[in-house]
Amino acid sequence: MGQKPNRGAFSALNDFLLTLVVLLLWLLIVRPSFALSARLSHDGGNGNASRSALSDSLELEDAATDWGYSVFARRDDLSNDRTLVNAAAIVSAGKRLGDHNFYLGLGAHFRQQKLNARSAEATDILPAAGFLWQHEAFRTDISASAKLTRASLAFLVTAGIPWELNSEFEALYSQPYRWSANIFAFVSRYGGLIFGYEPAAVRGRAGLWLKPLDNLQLRSLMRFAPGSETFWEFSLSYQFAIKTEAAEPKIKIAAAESKKEPQPKKTPHVPPFATLVKWGLTPVEALRFAREKEICNLSAPAQAALKRHRWECRL
Repeated sequence: MGQKPNRGAFSALNDFLLTLVVLLLWLLIVRPSFALSARLSHDGGNGNASRSALSDSLELEDAATDWGYSVFARRDDLSNDRTLVNAAAIVSAGKRLGDHNFYLGLGAHFRQQKLNARSAEATDILPAAGFLWQHEAFRTDISASAKLTRASLAFLVTAGIPWELNSEFEALYSQPYRWSANIFAFVSRYGGLIFGYEPAAVRGRAGLWLKPLDNLQLRSLMRFAPGSETFWEFSLSYQFAIKTEAAEPKIKIAAAESKKEPQPKKTPHVPPFATLVKWGLTPVEALRFAREKEICNLSAPAQAALKRHRWECRL
């Protein structure tokens, strides 16, 4: 741990960011097909809501093929106390077993803490690891280092309308940890409601999310408790995909093709439920497509939404 001033801290941060950029560029070059999701959020209170704070975070994730990566960065500014910066990047290798996707990765965690009263800084660069288990009905994601732990667990259920049940946990060294249990109600393809609870802060959570455009989601959430200050959290999420396909040969030999034996029809690998909803499918049709894996049985608007992402009905 270094206690000395800015030059060492900025040098360490620059080295970390340079390494991160090189890793991401390498991934984009070796596999140009990807599905990147990004989320930017702002929170008005610290983890246990015991004091006001300004917290901003950025999350990036790509886990669409055999290789993936995730990036998390957060800056917490506690008035008249300290400013804390955390950034973690993990590169993962994946394996598909049936309907389950598993990713295991290694990376680095950069941490910087500045005590405002004493103008003292402490900087660390630590090894980090991550694990992701993804299925069409649930998802669990864990990343950790010696001074950072983040974990989430989500289940999709249908009871009249689709619901997502999830729990999120985050522990940063020297800060109160964040822990919440939430219910997301998919009222329509354009938005829904959020209800939750924070056991450590003894606070309720309520809000809504809107999806005015394909792949774009806006979320507003309040953290409240009787007789105490209410804090607000805002976030914006965006997801985009790039898929490259080999060009078809211009000249086809009919005789050679006629001799080929018919190939058995392969069951398509359907994107995750959350991705289908972000593409524009209603939650009901997203669940139906995830289970039946048959595009032609969907409604015309759903087929049109899938067609924009190169998924078509072919009878």
